Amino acid sequence: MKLSVQNVVTKIDQKPIIQNINFHVNDGEFVGVIGPNGSGKSTLLKTIYRIYAPSNGTILINQSNTNKWKNRRFAQQVAVVGQESSVPFDFTVEDIVSMGRHPHKGFLEKDNDYDETIVTRSLNEVGIEHYRNRSFSDLSGGEKQRVLIARALTQEPKLFILDEPTNHLDIHHQLHLLDVVKGLKLTSLAALHDLNLAAAYCDKLLVINKGEIVAEGSPEQVLTEGLLADVFHVNGTIIKNPITEKVHVLYTSKAEAKSIV
Repeated sequence: MKLSVQNVVTKIDQKPIIQNINFHVNDGEFVGVIGPNGSGKSTLLKTIYRIYAPSNGTILINQSNTNKWKNRRFAQQVAVVGQESSVPFDFTVEDIVSMGRHPHKGFLEKDNDYDETIVTRSLNEVGIEHYRNRSFSDLSGGEKQRVLIARALTQEPKLFILDEPTNHLDIHHQLHLLDVVKGLKLTSLAALHDLNLAAAYCDKLLVINKGEIVAEGSPEQVLTEGLLADVFHVNGTIIKNPITEKVHVLYTSKAEAKSIV
């Protein structure tokens, strides 16, 4: 599945938050969206998954304008994991993960053996099968996030959109989650804060600053010392991991920078 974003502008209260956004995600590609807080990352993702309607521009999935899609069709193709881990009513973990099958079911159609197999597989993929009978409200923030990721996997999407999916997770589960997403070989678009995780897992990076894309390319092309200074306002050195050969950011504190000078 290919995603294409063309000349998109999104306004909130008549104020442009993102503007002149153009990029595409190829079939099976894992693209990371990085940028400082308030740069427009979440607004971009919410525009793509139709929380916000673009003021201008077009969003295409396999050359089809998603603005014309019905909600059911969209949910059959696209799964979203946002920053929030709240659910308005209390359900068991299994109930919530099973909700991911709803777009594929008819009115009042009950789950079948295939649905139950998909639910169990998704629970196992994020490591929470043993929580299936637990109350969602009793879980920690990180555990809740893993449940919502399992629900998204249960949709069997063709496009996976993740908005800061690792925010509530410890490092072990951050790596496990991104391993799962990468291993699915789905077309994936993820906003990430951690530049080193983005460099390790993403095929391509989009850098957003002040509502516009200011850099695009492979992690090796995008992550430079100049970009760290200009966009993120930090000092750092870019090195190559000798084991993975991926680029890695070493940050330098202001005190360290002064001592070097």
